[in-house]
Amino acid sequence: GATQFAAPAASHVVKYAVPKHLKPADRKIYKLGSEIYQRESHCATCHLTDGKGNTNVYPPLVGSPWVLGSEDRLIKMTLHGLWGKMKVNGKTYDPARGVPPMTAFRSILKDEELAAVLTFVRNTWGNKGSKVEAEDVRRVRESTVKRSTFWTPEELLVEHPFSKAELAMEKTESEVDQFTNDQLELDLLAADPSELARIAISEGNANRGKALFYQSAGACFACHDPGSGAPQAGPDLKALTTSLTHEELVESILYPSKRIDKEFAQVKVLTLDGVLYTGIRVSESDDEFVLRSLAQPKPIVIKQEDIDDVVESKTSLMPANLVKALKNRGEFNDLMKYVIEIRKR
Repeated sequence: GATQFAAPAASHVVKYAVPKHLKPADRKIYKLGSEIYQRESHCATCHLTDGKGNTNVYPPLVGSPWVLGSEDRLIKMTLHGLWGKMKVNGKTYDPARGVPPMTAFRSILKDEELAAVLTFVRNTWGNKGSKVEAEDVRRVRESTVKRSTFWTPEELLVEHPFSKAELAMEKTESEVDQFTNDQLELDLLAADPSELARIAISEGNANRGKALFYQSAGACFACHDPGSGAPQAGPDLKALTTSLTHEELVESILYPSKRIDKEFAQVKVLTLDGVLYTGIRVSESDDEFVLRSLAQPKPIVIKQEDIDDVVESKTSLMPANLVKALKNRGEFNDLMKYVIEIRKR
């Protein structure tokens, strides 16, 4: 019979034990932070409830100097988002491979909420850091109020360079022990996409696929069905009308940059005064260029006379290695069955 997709699959909520090293007065703040961390389309969506992230796309929060180091650096990147090549625990995360930007939370979380969730990540999974005060979030917010774009790692390290003590905090990749299924990806890339689609339709389970869509480490829903008013980085599959064949839908997951939807293509606009805007083109006329930035809710309007150059990225916002987050071929079949059926509806 027809599969029903009325609502997202329920997420597993973790009840974290308050670390003993925190002061009694800070325990309520920690609990608030743990709740915010697990909200829909917030931190756990990409960095997971164990803080290890996805080895191919989303960096770990465990033992990271970006988390445990400078409070001002951490507050800035959380307020305005982060996008750019960065190294965490010995592994490089590069947007050139489809790594999506970190969400800007300045319009989503209040000062007290942001301070709570940052206190939480600095004191969970073996992390042991100082408490982040709401007053510090407010101070940094006010001092950067004019910023409308993501921070780059390079910018933040110019303002807040890593100290020797911060660099000593880093863990190795093996110490973080992130899950990655390299063999599954190799097997899938070697197979015929049309055959993969046929097997998924025959053997996949769409309801299990839906659960993977909303709960797997690949965090598909974060871009395709973010909810909570969060910016959407990819097409809404439930509303998608496309002529793509089943084979092409398989290819869109295995080779996301092969065929990029123009409505979700990355565009960089450089102005004559040296300001670089990155986002998704909303519209363009003889007078102005309108971008939808994932760093802010309101569109960015740029006068054509102020534009020096416009560069369209050939790399999709969707990462190319997300299937490595799946445990086995059965999960791939389930996920593909869900994608194919929901598009069909």
